[in-house]
Parts: sequence; C-alpha cells; structure tokens
Amino acid sequence: MKTVTLQVAYGCNLRCKMCPNLGRFHDAGTREMAAEDAISVVQQANDAGARCIRMMALGESTLYSGFDAVCHAIAAENMDLSIDATNGTMLTSLDADVFNGMHAVKVVVSIDSPDKGQYEWLRGEGMWDRVWDGVAWLRDRHPHLAVTVRSILSKTTAPHLMKMPDLLAQAGVHQFQVVHMREANDDVSDQCMQSMPATVRRITDELKAECQRHGIVWCGNIETTLDVKIGCRERTDDRGICAAPFGQTWVTIDGNVAPCVYMAGTDRFGGNVLRQTLKDVFHGRMFRTLRGELKKGNEPAMCQGCVMWQAA
Repeated sequence: MKTVTLQVAYGCNLRCKMCPNLGRFHDAGTREMAAEDAISVVQQANDAGARCIRMMALGESTLYSGFDAVCHAIAAENMDLSIDATNGTMLTSLDADVFNGMHAVKVVVSIDSPDKGQYEWLRGEGMWDRVWDGVAWLRDRHPHLAVTVRSILSKTTAPHLMKMPDLLAQAGVHQFQVVHMREANDDVSDQCMQSMPATVRRITDELKAECQRHGIVWCGNIETTLDVKIGCRERTDDRGICAAPFGQTWVTIDGNVAPCVYMAGTDRFGGNVLRQTLKDVFHGRMFRTLRGELKKGNEPAMCQGCVMWQAA
C-alpha cells in the first residue's frame, strides 16, 4: 500500500455552479468523520506501509473540524500529505503551523479562471480575494509546500487562461494544471470543450509555451481527458492495467474501504476500518480477487461499468 485516500467530510462553504454535489449539499448539510477515527486511519495506514495520506472531502476538506489534528497526526507518523483539491477560501483560518513537520505536502488550489468576474460567477461574490489570500498564506507560512493551481477549461474561461501563468509567477506558485469542465448543471451545461479536440490542443500548446516563458511547471492533463467522461488519476500503471487495488485504499467517512473512487461510489467495499485494520482489508478477499483478475488481464466483475475500462 502506497497511498490512502481519506474522505474526512461531506459539505462545503461554497455553492459553485459546476459542482456535481451542489444539489446534495443543499439537502444534506455537513457530515464528518470523527477526528479520533481519522487519526486512527492515519496510524493504520502507516502500519500498513502507506507513505501518503490524500485527505479530501466531497466538498471542501479545510472545512473539516478535525483538519488540524489529522495533519499533526500525519506529521507525527512522518508521512506525506496530499490535498486534491481545496477551493482555497478557508486556508487562512487554519493553524499557522498546520503543515509543519511533514515530510512532504502537496496542495492543489482550484482557481477556475484568471478573470475575477468569471471566477466569482462560478464560485461566488467576494471569493476572488479570499482564494488569493489563501495562496499567499500558503507561500508565506509554508514555503516548502508544493502548491499547484488548477483551472477549468471551458468556452468561457479559454480566452483568458493565458493570463494565469503571469498571475502564478507573481504569487510565487510554480505549478499549473488545467482540467475539462464536464458537469451538466444548467448554468454550465454548454461550457464543455471535449468535443473540440483541435481547439483544445491549440490551447494546450499555447498554455505550455506561456508557462515555460514564466518558469511555471505545466501539469495540465486536458489532452489525456479528451475522450474520457470522467478523469481518474488511478487509471493504469506501466503494465496498462488499473493500479488502484495494488497500491491504494479509499476510506469513506463511515470507515468503509474501497480500492478506488468508482468502487466507493457504488458501495462496493472490502471492509471497514472501525471493525478491522486497514492492512487486513487490503490483504482481504476483495482486494486479492481484484489483483488476481487484473494480473490475468481480465476485467473483474466488480469493475464493470467503470468509465476507465470503457475509455481504455
């Protein structure tokens, strides 16, 4: 096991137009994993050999009341932390030393457009200053962090994205990523550019050149998601098969354990960390079955319906 994705909360402080959970946030409010349970998962992950905790929420992870405590637990276990992604508007409310003592920290901050009007149309009035204050807080308080800014490629943002590398250079951020807008909410249903591959490739080339000119590392993945309905960073390893059950676990708010976001989304779990150890689940029947079938080159029955198989 290399990485544990720990889903600590469900809820958000924003109501962004392109959010797939927007309707559910209005109905369900906020749910959280108890801080002591999350800390236990961190300790179990370390015992199982994992080196990185990917802390996330279906919404905003920094809204989690146990965020600081869990970060300190990760530091105590000498593990890495990955936050993918935060809207950045609550970063300044965290403890000043929240990321101190960690081996490595990666933070992805979503800033959908370099144009204030476009950004606030998507995220909400007044959020532009708050997100850049959050970025400045990261750079000033924790200069050792690897900070990436992520923008959305849409028909509306495309004409302005070339301005982002300059803004990042001014803010001291050295990595930039661009992803497709894929959601179908009424306000943004006409914004997707995945059916325009030639235009996307042109924009990609121009963005790469602009990043190079400003000394910004290009982390964009829009080229590789042109034909994929939903992107998944755990897609394949160097053998061309799904890497998820070989090196990661996904732990939900309720402690249920799956190998990936797809399995978690379909309620297919291999166990629960509140009743078993993470190591036992990782070496249990579900994970062994998945690994065995994948090694044979088969599509496991549990994986049928996964968009990554469909796109392979």
